[in-house]
Amino acid sequence: MADTAAATSPIAKRQRGSDEAASPKPEMPSKYVAITEDAHFQDISTDVLVESNVFDVTKHYIHSLADIHGKYEEFMVYGDAAKTQTVSLVHFGEKLCGHTGIVHGGCISTVCDELFGWTMYWITGQVGFTAYLNVNFRKPLPTQTSGIIYTELDRREGRKVFMKSRVEDNDGTLDKAFGDDSLFNVEKHFIHSLRNIGGKYESFVVFGHVDKKSTTSFVHFGNSLCGHEGIVHGGCISTICDELFGWTMVMDKAGFTANLNVNFRKPLPAQTLAIVVTELERIEGRKVYLKSTVKDAAGNVYTEATSLFIMPKPPQ
Repeated sequence: MADTAAATSPIAKRQRGSDEAASPKPEMPSKYVAITEDAHFQDISTDVLVESNVFDVTKHYIHSLADIHGKYEEFMVYGDAAKTQTVSLVHFGEKLCGHTGIVHGGCISTVCDELFGWTMYWITGQVGFTAYLNVNFRKPLPTQTSGIIYTELDRREGRKVFMKSRVEDNDGTLDKAFGDDSLFNVEKHFIHSLRNIGGKYESFVVFGHVDKKSTTSFVHFGNSLCGHEGIVHGGCISTICDELFGWTMVMDKAGFTANLNVNFRKPLPAQTLAIVVTELERIEGRKVYLKSTVKDAAGNVYTEATSLFIMPKPPQ
């Protein structure tokens, strides 16, 4: 039944085209197979894509990558009959890295943000915009992992819909090796491997201040980084903030994102040249606190974000 369910997803269909020989379909985790066989859940991958009618798959931040080997190699969503939650399977390919061999924190944030949108539509029958996204990274997620994402309604207050999610592997542990020793591989990086693809990141320039406490970056968001048509995906903005927090850290130190907190002040139109100012707030032992602002050339603020990075323990 699992293969039948996967075949109904237009995303899964596109993935298995020319890359099928080079990239065998990942084995579906037993935990997710149980969901596909549970009568209380149904495959909504097609339904949300077709019925919501709010985005163009070819310009979408996630779904336009389905044909690219090493990106999102599986993306399936099941909704429960009570319409309170979804359970999703996302296979994170080898080209979704931040640190080599580790899924980029912005990639995980993007998937969570995307599935909050799918779940909201499943629960309410309406689409909405992300106003706030808070992500806690408990452990590094290795690439080539089939992540199982549980997304559920927390509560509703008028027009406000609060949701929560968690990402697990089949064992629910994620106790795996970190991957390669090298810190960064452009060809496998979530952002930088897209810079030669039209409509994606059409410029990415970072200037570091000589005091090593801030960076000013210029990122041109192309027209294929959308969530809603013509509007940059909230996960894409979160990814940029997370990435530039890392660049600001790297000027003087290295670390991993422990928390990413993003406030979306207004929708960011595609084809915007954004200015992202990222600053060090304070350091407390191995904890590094940073903040950033995303604005346009006219000074309009679209997003504000904060982050907590953890520096590795010094060698013994």
